[in-house]
Parts: sequence; C-alpha cells; structure tokens
Amino acid sequence: MRKLFLAIIFSLFWPGATGPYILYAQSTELSQDKNGNLELHVVTDENVDIKVFIDDKLAVDEQFHKQREKYSIGIAPHKVFCFNLQPGKHTLWAEANPGKQSFAGEFEIRDKGVVITQSFGLFNVGAETVFDDLIKNGYIDVNGIIREKFKQIAEYSQMKLSQDYRDWEKQKIYNILRQSDKRWLSLSYVDPQRIKQKEQFTLEAYDWQIMYQ
Repeated sequence: MRKLFLAIIFSLFWPGATGPYILYAQSTELSQDKNGNLELHVVTDENVDIKVFIDDKLAVDEQFHKQREKYSIGIAPHKVFCFNLQPGKHTLWAEANPGKQSFAGEFEIRDKGVVITQSFGLFNVGAETVFDDLIKNGYIDVNGIIREKFKQIAEYSQMKLSQDYRDWEKQKIYNILRQSDKRWLSLSYVDPQRIKQKEQFTLEAYDWQIMYQ
C-alpha cells in the first residue's frame, strides 16, 4: 500500500505525470470542491460498481474497469474525488456491487492547519531553518499551527521570509502551508473471489506532511 500511495503522489505532483493514472470523477449528493480539505482516492483493479457515502450522503457512484493496458509499475486504476468538509469526525460507508460487499469506517478532518519540521525536509537550507524562518516571520507558532498572518496572504509572492529562497522554493513553502489541513483517504477494493482475504475494502488516511518526510 505504501508503494501504491507513493505512486499516486508521484502522478499528482510530478509535472507531466498525471497521464492515465488519475481520473477526476463526478460525485452525486455531496458536491466536489477541487480546493477542498479531503481528497478521496478509490482504488481497484476490478470490474466493479462502487458507491461511497460520507456522513450518509452519496459521494461516489462509479463504475470501475480493468485497465491493465493503461498503467504500469503495479498502479491500480483509481479515481479521485475532492470534498470540503467541516472539521471533526466523519463516517464513511462503501459498497461494491451494491448490496454484496460493504465497509464502514471513520476519519477526521482537523480544525487547524498544522505543519511539522519534517514537512520541509526537501529544502537545501534544511527543514529546521525553514521552520524557524516561518516562526520568526509570524506565519506559524512554535507548535507548527498556522497563524492568522498567513491566512491573509493570497499568493506566495506576498510572503516575507528571512532566507533568500528561489522562487519555486518559496512557492512550495506557501503550498505546504496552504494545504496543511488537507487529508488524503485511500479506499481500496479487491474481489474476494479473486484474492482470498477477509477484508475486501481497506481504508488508509494520510496527512499532507507525509509527502515531505
């Protein structure tokens, strides 16, 4: 699952790599928001109809098909759904070939954006230097909680930092802070007739920061 998730992240954030791996799909009762705080990946390598309910509202109603000729390195076909939810705990109910296999789970949306030192581990100046710079300039507190000063900024060019960052570095810092309250859910399904295992559905949650550790 770790390998699968990293492949998803690669296709999401590496220029020109979106290709066939991610299909942005339509939701139903629960409206999608591309700038929302929840990104749900429904992952399967089966011919299957899947429905997903979030807080008893139909969020996903999609048909999946085997697409072996369209992907590589073991990446299963998946579709992405983006939502904006209130902070707190939420319920998720999934059905495959509705009425046959089902899954119930919970996940949580944070009420505050938080970053950690490791979020900035890919910067040449060092993660601690970036973290301290953000504290010094009032964008986060010592616990990594996003402060109001940052929330009032509309774009990365408005950030005032002590270090001399390149333009793309500054933009990446801004994006990390802007997405700090975002959650990723990966909901995977396998046909119990094809792979003998007790659970047909598995649900894993990730924070934005995992990409930078």
